Amino acid sequence: MDVEVRKRVFALIAFAIVSPGADNVTTLSAFSFLIMAATTYQDVAVDGMAVDLIPDAERARANGLMFGGQSIGIAMGTALTGYAIADLGFSAAMLGNAGFVATMVLLLAVIRERPGERLLPWTEGQASSNTLSVQVNAWSVLIREVWTSMSSRDSRYHIVAQISQGTIYGLYVGVMPLIATNLAGWTDSEFSGLTGTATLAAGLLGVSVFGMTADRLGSRPTTILSAALLGVLVILFWFAEPYWGESLSIKIAAFAFLSLFLCLQIAICASAMKICSLKVAATQFTLFMALANLGITLGSAFLGPLEALGGYHAILVAMLIMALICGAAMFMFNEDAMKARAV
Repeated sequence: MDVEVRKRVFALIAFAIVSPGADNVTTLSAFSFLIMAATTYQDVAVDGMAVDLIPDAERARANGLMFGGQSIGIAMGTALTGYAIADLGFSAAMLGNAGFVATMVLLLAVIRERPGERLLPWTEGQASSNTLSVQVNAWSVLIREVWTSMSSRDSRYHIVAQISQGTIYGLYVGVMPLIATNLAGWTDSEFSGLTGTATLAAGLLGVSVFGMTADRLGSRPTTILSAALLGVLVILFWFAEPYWGESLSIKIAAFAFLSLFLCLQIAICASAMKICSLKVAATQFTLFMALANLGITLGSAFLGPLEALGGYHAILVAMLIMALICGAAMFMFNEDAMKARAV
């Protein structure tokens, strides 16, 4: 993981040195690809390490910290980078980002995953017996293990739930800006500001409340409850149509939706962690996250046809149906059976 962090640092420094203009689309795209590629690899490594190291009883709380912290980081990072670009210039902003990311290298250099392992490649230590027992050394074994884990009955229910929850978000990020700008008179920048504030608030709840709630209730029941509450929220927003032109209704809807969705995301990802086979934890958990992202893409793709079919109401109906499917899939999902198989 530290290799990918270093790649991000070097890419950001190079980005600052080159400092392409806004019209240099090719260079901007190339650096964006490099930075996001390193970020994606790092994300996969973090997820795999979390599945491998975090005790079962703490996984929901850990996901609360992970996803809540991510929401807070995105909100704060976007704001700080925007201010830095405006006040200090693009190069200074990218160097600031590089310095912030570099702190992760320092953390990785002093944290040992398991007792007795090496801190750095040239220091003393050896791999733990637990690590060696689940290490996969052949691609054929890796592919077979992933296929076996992902094709089981309960994994298929989890796949449906992941795609459904992603689709809910994809529909939301399409319909709410339209309602806010077309009916409530918001500008794009005003709604973006609201989204940033609501995301920050949801992140704080994720860190302080949602993860612990999922630990107390269980990740599966919390997922079902969150999906049900999202469905109720959609119904309430439907009946609140006379107030869609009011700014207060848009604010309440944004804060409520983003908070409930983050709670759903934390719980369903904690459940996914519990059922991943330790031999292919990084690959399997990444597939679950990729399926959620596929749902976001599908939700965005369905916006046009749904709006043509029945306007905003058709999109809300689709969100309600996806929430019901997500909750129903997790209701039929047997987490205990999958946990036993994953060991």
